[in-house]
Amino acid sequence: NVKKDISFICFCCSCCCNVMLGIRELGYPHILVTSNYIARTSEDTCIECGTCAASCPISAITMPPQGSPIIDVNICIGCGVCAHNCDTQSMRLVKREQRVLHPEDAFGRIILQSLEQGTLQNLIFDNPQSISHKFLRAFAGGFLKIPPVKKALMSDRLRSRFLEKLHRGH
Repeated sequence: NVKKDISFICFCCSCCCNVMLGIRELGYPHILVTSNYIARTSEDTCIECGTCAASCPISAITMPPQGSPIIDVNICIGCGVCAHNCDTQSMRLVKREQRVLHPEDAFGRIILQSLEQGTLQNLIFDNPQSISHKFLRAFAGGFLKIPPVKKALMSDRLRSRFLEKLHRGH
């Protein structure tokens, strides 16, 4: 999920990946920028075998006692491991309703994740001892949570200019 300076390639392995472990075991679903896809199952062709749930590296899929798999869309990262392992091709990836913005580098990834999580103000005003920083964190945090502001900053058009200005320090 990066365009420049790729430092690793993810194979979505849950046995040895600390990121996957953090999502699955410690409840940090937004630690990773997700793909533009999300898992979806076809109830018409699903044989309810549970292979998708067993293969999901972050346990985003559960199998009820009876019925089709349940996908937790809040933590599904859209890796496709479930779809790859589904013998009936009932599990597949579909485009997310809202496009995921992929950062070009680690700086962009941190800024975008903090925007998504509503913590950007904590990165900008980072002195917890300063009264002015506390005020500015609260003020900026409230401003950044306004849906039109957040939506504008996350849009393709403004995002690149916003990140470029932050990166340069202007």
